Amino acid sequence: MSPKREGFKGQDLLVLPEEIKKAMAGSPLTSQLYITNIGHFPLAEEHLVVRDEKIPQHIFIYCVGGDGWCEVEGKRHIIREENFLIIPANTPHKYGSTEGWSLFWVHFRGTSSSMFADALCGGNYGTGCIFSKNRDTLELIREMIDDLNRGMTIDSCSYNSMKLWHFFANVIYNVQTENSDPENIIEKAISLMVDKVEEVLTLEEMSEALNLTPPYFCRLFKNKTGHSPVDYFIRLKIQRACNYLNFTNMKIKDICDEIGYSDPYYFSRSFKKIMGVSPAQYRKKPQW
Repeated sequence: MSPKREGFKGQDLLVLPEEIKKAMAGSPLTSQLYITNIGHFPLAEEHLVVRDEKIPQHIFIYCVGGDGWCEVEGKRHIIREENFLIIPANTPHKYGSTEGWSLFWVHFRGTSSSMFADALCGGNYGTGCIFSKNRDTLELIREMIDDLNRGMTIDSCSYNSMKLWHFFANVIYNVQTENSDPENIIEKAISLMVDKVEEVLTLEEMSEALNLTPPYFCRLFKNKTGHSPVDYFIRLKIQRACNYLNFTNMKIKDICDEIGYSDPYYFSRSFKKIMGVSPAQYRKKPQW
C-alpha cells in the first residue's frame, strides 16, 4: 500500500469555503479565532502528509488511537495514543503513521490563533502533549464536525468557530490539571516505561512524552519513587529478564536482545548490581 494523504474509510474532511473564511476574518465575532479545516480519520493506515510549502493556519491534531510521528524544523517526534500536537503556521512539516492511527484535527487562524497555539502546547511545537481521552471534549469536536457536515453556511461556520474557543479551553484546562498532579505524572511515566520495557527509552524521550523538562521530571520522579527515571526503567528491564530466566529456556544473549540491551556484558553487570548474582547464577538458583 502506498502512503496517502487522505481518502480513508469513514473519514470526515471539511474545508471551509474561501468566502466564508474571509467573512469570518473580518467579523468581530470570529476574527480572533476561526476554523479553516476540520476532520476525523477513524483509521488512517499508511498515512503521510508532507508540506514543504508554508501554510497560514496553525494545526491541532489529536491522536485517539494508534501512533505515528511528526517532523517540524528537522526534528522528529513520536506521537502516541492520547497525545495531541500543534504545528505552527508558516512552518514546513511532515507527519504520518505506517501502522495506522485515529485522528481528530483542526486547522485554525485568527488574530489570537498564535496565542492559542502557544497556550495549548507550551511552545513545544510538533511534540506529543499528553491529553487523556475526555468524553466532553471529544463530543464537542464531534458535534462541530457533524454540524458542519449538515451544511457550511456563514452562520454554521461562525457558530462552530466560536465553539472552538470552548474546545481549546477544555484541552488547555485538562492538560494543566493532569500535569499539575504529581501522582498522575508518575503513573503515566511508569505506564510508558512498562509499554517500552523491551525497547530503548532515553530520559529525554520520557520527558518529551510527558511534556516536562528532564531536570524537573527527574526531581519529581525520584521524590515519589526513590529512584531516578533511568534507574527505575533499568529495574523494570531486569524484572522482565528474571521472568524470562525463570520461565523460558532462552539464551541470555537472546534475553538481552528481547529487553533492548545491545551489550550482554553491560546487561550482566546491571543484572548483578540489582539482583546480587549474575543471570547465569540466577537461573541455576531455585527462586521459589
